[in-house]
Amino acid sequence: MIKKDLYIGRRLANTMKRTKKEFSLLMPRRVSLWKRILAFVIDLMIIYIATLPLQTFLAKEIGIGDKFDINTLKELFSEGGDKFEESSSLIALVAVIMSLSALFYWSVLEYLLRQSIGKILMKIAISSQTGELKIWQVLVRNITKATFTTSLSILLLIDVIYMFFNKNNQRLTEVLSKTEVVEA
Repeated sequence: MIKKDLYIGRRLANTMKRTKKEFSLLMPRRVSLWKRILAFVIDLMIIYIATLPLQTFLAKEIGIGDKFDINTLKELFSEGGDKFEESSSLIALVAVIMSLSALFYWSVLEYLLRQSIGKILMKIAISSQTGELKIWQVLVRNITKATFTTSLSILLLIDVIYMFFNKNNQRLTEVLSKTEVVEA
């Protein structure tokens, strides 16, 4: 009787191991934080390069050369409020255009391919937890990333901080949109 119980116990344990292994193959693997960060940085570089003509235009319109960067903003602030006040609406317009460009970039690529270029290079993708990926899910999950170039970037910071307190390492907008980042 004891031999039979041991035999049944071993078979049950082996069956459970096989089932667990097969189940894990069906479940998407979550991605490390470093892969996600690297994909985000690659995407930011692409967006920066794509919006470089717009930044150059802004710099020429303001009359500060042909390059618009953090040093340019420092120059504007140090020269006094007049030059900055004259340019503030143009700067705001460019920030909005850059944010919309970023939102368009991430949303279109992730909706069509489930990956941005950075995610393709890192071999990761997004997945809907509800079945088929919908456009609203992609827009919600990317809205805070698009604010990265504006003063609203505090929203991205809150979104990312949430990830550290979530057991599945999802950003707040990923939880709201019912999406996750998985191995491709």
